[in-house]
Amino acid sequence: MRPEAKVSKLAYSLFGKKLKAEKSKYAKLDRLLKSARIPKTYDYYLAEAKLYSVISAVFGAVVGFIVYQYFKPQLAKIFNVYRPEFPYSLPFHLPSLPKMSISLGAIGNYVLMVSTILAFTALFYYMVYGLFLIYPSIKADERKREIERMLPYAVNYMFALSKGGVSILEIIHSLANHEETYGEVAREFQFVVYHMEFFGMDLHSAMMELYDVTPSPTLKELISGLLTTIDSGGDISVFLAGKSEQYAEKARTEQKGFLDTLALLAEAYVTAAVATPLFLFIIESIMLAMGSGDMRTMYALAYVMVPLSSISFAGLIYFITPKGTEKVALLEVEEERPEPSEEVQKSELYRRFIRAVKKKKSLQILKTPILVIKEKPIYSLIFSVPVALIYLALAIHTMRPEFALVISTIIALAPLSFFHEMRKRWINRIVDQIPEFLKDLAGICSTGSTLQQAIEIVAETGKGGIYDEVRRMQRDVEWGAGLVEAFAKFSNRLKVPALTRVVVVLMDVLRIGGDLTEALHLCARDAELERTLARERKISMLIYVIIIYIAFFAFLGIMYMLFTKFFPSMFQSGGGIFKHTVNKDELIWVMSQATLLQGLFSGIVAGVMGEGDPLSGIKHSIVMLIATMGVLVSVI
Repeated sequence: MRPEAKVSKLAYSLFGKKLKAEKSKYAKLDRLLKSARIPKTYDYYLAEAKLYSVISAVFGAVVGFIVYQYFKPQLAKIFNVYRPEFPYSLPFHLPSLPKMSISLGAIGNYVLMVSTILAFTALFYYMVYGLFLIYPSIKADERKREIERMLPYAVNYMFALSKGGVSILEIIHSLANHEETYGEVAREFQFVVYHMEFFGMDLHSAMMELYDVTPSPTLKELISGLLTTIDSGGDISVFLAGKSEQYAEKARTEQKGFLDTLALLAEAYVTAAVATPLFLFIIESIMLAMGSGDMRTMYALAYVMVPLSSISFAGLIYFITPKGTEKVALLEVEEERPEPSEEVQKSELYRRFIRAVKKKKSLQILKTPILVIKEKPIYSLIFSVPVALIYLALAIHTMRPEFALVISTIIALAPLSFFHEMRKRWINRIVDQIPEFLKDLAGICSTGSTLQQAIEIVAETGKGGIYDEVRRMQRDVEWGAGLVEAFAKFSNRLKVPALTRVVVVLMDVLRIGGDLTEALHLCARDAELERTLARERKISMLIYVIIIYIAFFAFLGIMYMLFTKFFPSMFQSGGGIFKHTVNKDELIWVMSQATLLQGLFSGIVAGVMGEGDPLSGIKHSIVMLIATMGVLVSVI
């Protein structure tokens, strides 16, 4: 038995029976667990929650005792505000015992110790128990966003198959098999398939079960409409066509609302994370000049407020930004290769063959690391970080430490930014070419040509990007590969999510049935809509990136004026108003650190705001850090 199962069994034996008797009380939690796809019933889940909460409470009691021991004077002071210490003792005795006395001050200390321990015990218990209670709703909300993001693509898939007369039951089974492509939407329809296959339900009952537990209101609406259409004998294709148009219009509306929200956040960021710290730096400098300031405030502004404000805005913008499909599904390639017999697989020769294949792949990666880095730019840190650390070790004794650290940071991040931008531009080029590619295929197929003939013609019409891979797909077909297999290899080589969704539709139309020309037109229309929305978003977001640059360079310019005009006059030897307790070099050093941090994190915010990706902000951070270095070198 696995450790998790043992813990679950222990928890249920301690708390489960009482919880099981209160089923109606926890009906909402039970529904949330199903919506979040947490494979536990409410009684097992709450029993585990109580067990972990009790364990946490014991830990909290220990923490409370430690806190009491280390902070007894402070706690006693707080306690005595409400209950002054009694300097007297209470004498008491029993006939059989000598006279004794108890100090009221000692009683107060015991009460304080017990209260502290109980407070931390309760805090840890209810904190852990509360986290267990809210986790299903958080998970369900996360699934809701994922379902509604992928639902338009899933509806288009269903519409493409329905145009060829494929039954709704076959469509649902097929969609449920594409979890890697359609994510949580596919998992929702897997729920329907499992209820039909394992519980013997009909389609209507299984869909109603899904209606009750899905966290997405949009999917509920789709299910309701599907069931109404099926029960009334309506045309599924017409219904799905209407839904496809509805979701396209919804995407445009949601993008407009998102851009309006982004405009508000851009203004808030400039005010709260750029102007406010700058204003506080100036005010605190003046306070220091008057002798009433505190350098600790300057350190707090530089190392806490500047980074935290930018990180908070970056996190908020990233959270609300509509995400593209980042996960790439590798499609199964149907190759007719005989499976080795069990006897062959156990032979030493076969094992040596498998080891040789793995060794060849590993050596190929070592021989061509650039190809691996191009596909996964994050791997560039394996090479750039050691180089940056070596430079830091050599340069830290020959220049200002902060300058050496900044240059090392740029050395570490520049290759990552370069390869990330290279891959992003390549993906954008492929995405831009998809609509024309599909339109060309659809136009040729509409004349009566086969898909194979259409591929041969299209392969010669374009250059670069997707068309290089189309020519490879054409050769695969010429050398005997089936169209389904050739499309799967085509998608796996490019590894672009938008293209993978298109290929999944075409492969299933070829395998299951459907109107290929209609499917191509539908995929081309959706790819065109996606490209148009992406272009509109990019143009609109560019304005906000420019706003961040203007705000940062205003910050940098004012810092330059402080360093070159304001501070020198304040630190004049004769009649200077700065107190001797203030160290000019320390003040300038702290504010230069704040400027460097502002440049680093403003770049990240620009990347998240402009492209919805923190890695895209690295290039902005590098530009801002170099500009800051240039200013600081000239004034320090």
